[in-house]
Amino acid sequence: WSLHTPRAMMSPAMQRLLTCLLVTIFSVSAYPSSLSSSIMSNLRSLPSTAPLIIGYASNANSGKVDRAIVDGANIIIWSFIHLHITDDSKCTIKTSLDLVEIKRIREKYKHVVHLAAFGGWNGPHPPTFSNGSSLSGEKWCEVFMKFNEESDGLFDGIDWDYEGNDNLDAPTAKFTLETLDIMADFTTEAKSQG
Repeated sequence: WSLHTPRAMMSPAMQRLLTCLLVTIFSVSAYPSSLSSSIMSNLRSLPSTAPLIIGYASNANSGKVDRAIVDGANIIIWSFIHLHITDDSKCTIKTSLDLVEIKRIREKYKHVVHLAAFGGWNGPHPPTFSNGSSLSGEKWCEVFMKFNEESDGLFDGIDWDYEGNDNLDAPTAKFTLETLDIMADFTTEAKSQG
């Protein structure tokens, strides 16, 4: 199911999951208490008194993000980052986002919350090793936290945006229970870390 599927067409279980995922978008802050105090002090909370004005961005260099922030956006969701397993079986985060430019924007507009989005239409779902196994959601959360710490804490949280695929025969054309479990376990681990 895509998050763009009308709720009336979803099973009650999928409707509950959708509600959980939407709440997760605004509640996951994936940092363990063991992170350096400079990273922890860099965390930003959602605005408590202002309306949430959210924008998705994939290009930090176009000037559009700066304009959106000047026009009132206070949450930027950067699309996309991906869970990735390298040819030598290392688990990493992969992205084509310009992290240096995102850092410039983050430093310039201190009131803006920045989330990293996983997924996207035609985007990869959590990968598996050559033997078909995968990391748990908890382990993927650790991989993300390490990536984010190495990126100076650019992201204040995450957004799950796994969707379908134009090719209905592609493995990512459907949500698997394994993908949902990874998302749920990642989210639970992130919440337990703070």
